[in-house]
Amino acid sequence: MLGSGSVFIAPDPGALAGYLAGLERLRARRPALICPGHGPLVADPDAKIAEYLEHRRARERALLAALDAGARTIDELLDRAWADAPAHLRLPATVTLAAHLDKLADEGRLPDGVERPERPPWLP
Repeated sequence: MLGSGSVFIAPDPGALAGYLAGLERLRARRPALICPGHGPLVADPDAKIAEYLEHRRARERALLAALDAGARTIDELLDRAWADAPAHLRLPATVTLAAHLDKLADEGRLPDGVERPERPPWLP
């Protein structure tokens, strides 16, 4: 977690599903305070965890809507599901898009013919 903003999710089998499950496990522990590695302390962990979960769920809903509308290229999907991302965050958004597409594929919900981002060489 970060004190502000959202986190980058690197594509890897089960990465996004694991991240969401990790947030749910953290929420179940009911921490009184979260001290993130970046940003301010999180004094209301339940609200911040809910915000993170909703952010990812909203991205997934937007991605599914884009797919339902026929978007299949990386640019079309980013333009529709990450329209609010500033231009300088387009590359990280593309990588996180890949994690979302992996999750949909794992769940059998990814339509045929969707362009998939290549794994960036700087990821392990």
